[in-house]
Amino acid sequence: MLDGLYEDSPRIPNELVNRRNPSSAAAAGRRSLIEAMFDAEQRRRPRLGMPADSFKPERAMYESILRFCEIHVPINSDEGEGKEGEWHFVDPPTEHYTNLRPVWDALASAVFGAKEPLKVSQLAEQLNAPPYGLSAGLFPIILAAFMQAHPHEVSFYREGTFIPEPTIADMEVLIRRPELFAVMGSELKGAQAAVVERLARGYKTQPALVPTVRALYKGVRSLPETAQRTKRLPEEVLKLRDAFAQARSPEQLLFMDIPQVLGLAPLTDADTGPEEVEAFFTALNAANTAWAEHAPRQLLKAQRTLLEAFGFEPTDAGWEALIAHAGQLKDRPLPTSLLPLVNRLSSAGEKDAVLDGVLALVAGRSPRSWTDADAERFPTQARSLAQTYRVAAEQLGQATPDVEKQAGQFTEQLRTMLGLVRAQGHTQLGATEKAALRLALLGLLQELE
Repeated sequence: MLDGLYEDSPRIPNELVNRRNPSSAAAAGRRSLIEAMFDAEQRRRPRLGMPADSFKPERAMYESILRFCEIHVPINSDEGEGKEGEWHFVDPPTEHYTNLRPVWDALASAVFGAKEPLKVSQLAEQLNAPPYGLSAGLFPIILAAFMQAHPHEVSFYREGTFIPEPTIADMEVLIRRPELFAVMGSELKGAQAAVVERLARGYKTQPALVPTVRALYKGVRSLPETAQRTKRLPEEVLKLRDAFAQARSPEQLLFMDIPQVLGLAPLTDADTGPEEVEAFFTALNAANTAWAEHAPRQLLKAQRTLLEAFGFEPTDAGWEALIAHAGQLKDRPLPTSLLPLVNRLSSAGEKDAVLDGVLALVAGRSPRSWTDADAERFPTQARSLAQTYRVAAEQLGQATPDVEKQAGQFTEQLRTMLGLVRAQGHTQLGATEKAALRLALLGLLQELE
């Protein structure tokens, strides 16, 4: 009777996990197995990288489910477990003792037939019911295997938010709270397929929706933290940043949300022509460029502000001059507050690394993670430190270039005012006049003090 009711039930020879509530030891083994399945390096190795002599629960699950059902197999079918070739996840065979294919096909039909993200809890209930009878303990492993067998077509959601790269942490929560998660398959054609193919070529990834959107996310996440936090961006770039943060699905993000924030119509199969596709890429490239330029532009502005505060030309030559000047002060008696600055300026290393370290010292954090408030405070902080630096340098006879320049100008002005004319390298003054002039200048110096 039950055989007739559950005619499409899989036959999985593993009592550890093929039950409604696995034991704590079995649950731990299942977690380790799924973690290995989601590890990019391990899933390419035989036995998911597990030792050949391992007898842990996860190894037993691997052999009885993934290996025995022929879901995890070598890419080259001539290679066995002892070979060094890569392995991957695939759909199970149509005819096999384990009878896993009906459950797999039902899973594929539900995921790829959904018009919107399908709740994992609903999927689990569907596969647990007749004629499949897939146990709750086994379901997370089968779902994880299906996602790995179709990494470019299945998108994953947590509480309505698209997760570009699911991890074991997501799967741990899924096992306890499947109602928080959803999955959806994607099939593209027309203009949407053309957009994905063009993006995939640019990002050098698989020409499918999910890996292409993953690549977009990686590009966004590679930007410095300051670019993620600033509000000093064009309005369309701020909206683009919000669209990535609030994305509900890769389809909606790429074909609806991004065009909308860029002031364009949605990208659809029926109404989108080559001109609209070209306009989309022009607007997207411009927005991405403006977003990516924020951090370098802020860094350059901070460098110029620092150099001007310290009395150096706001150029690359001025930066080199400041480094050389700091090197002359390195082994001299300096105020304690200046020692970290002089050490960083005179330390060996690439220019960008030294500059980052100096700006971080002045502002209290790396410019890569500055907020707008940090950027606003920086000029005041630079001037305060520069004042201490200038005084210390002058006391040690190492005035900064702007002070030396002004000193030369004052010297010429005083010489003209006092009528001092050089003749053959000597000033035409008598001994009494020279003594009086020295006394007058000393008096002026005391007043300046």
